[in-house]
Amino acid sequence: MAKNLRAKYENMKKTAKDSYAERKVAHLNEVEEDILIQLIEKYQKDFTEKNDKIPFNIWQQICCELNDSSHVKRNIAFLKTEFERIRICGKNKLSKKKKELNKTGGGRLDVEELTHNEDKLQALLGERLTGFESSFDSDSHPKKRRSQEPSTSRDDDSVNVDSMEDSTEELLKDQRTDWSKCTPAQLKTPKSSSLMSHEKDKVKESGGKKNGKR
Repeated sequence: MAKNLRAKYENMKKTAKDSYAERKVAHLNEVEEDILIQLIEKYQKDFTEKNDKIPFNIWQQICCELNDSSHVKRNIAFLKTEFERIRICGKNKLSKKKKELNKTGGGRLDVEELTHNEDKLQALLGERLTGFESSFDSDSHPKKRRSQEPSTSRDDDSVNVDSMEDSTEELLKDQRTDWSKCTPAQLKTPKSSSLMSHEKDKVKESGGKKNGKR
């Protein structure tokens, strides 16, 4: 019985020691982050094909393999928290960089570059980290905007000009008067009302003068 109590005490002591070590280290160190990202990449096909979220059984395998490579033991909840921290930090940096690129006036970009692990996680998660491209706001995509602009062809312009010239010539032909067919009776025909009103307007503009007389 004494042996059982001693074993129970040693287990409680070990658990308390591991818990203290876990609280003391706020985040994963750089080596542990590398291992975590490598393990997520290793099991990526097991969860991305069915669901975007990493299932519990995959987290169990990741946790076991990471603890085998680290002197500080981690639990699943802690690894999930660290995974979300790396993901959100990378997402915020990308969002800030996008806003800076869309600003006018030029100048140096005031953005923080992604760490190696953030960049690697961004490549693994793809659109879930960078966000989906908007089909409505295309101002920041000059290639897309240029493709939507209507294109004009010089050949089309020349065809249109030629057709306009032809139609103008036909209109002038219709308006020409064949004087060889005119008769003295036609010369005595009264002027049209539109022509008379036009001459009256010209007289008013000239101050009442017509044919050099007041």
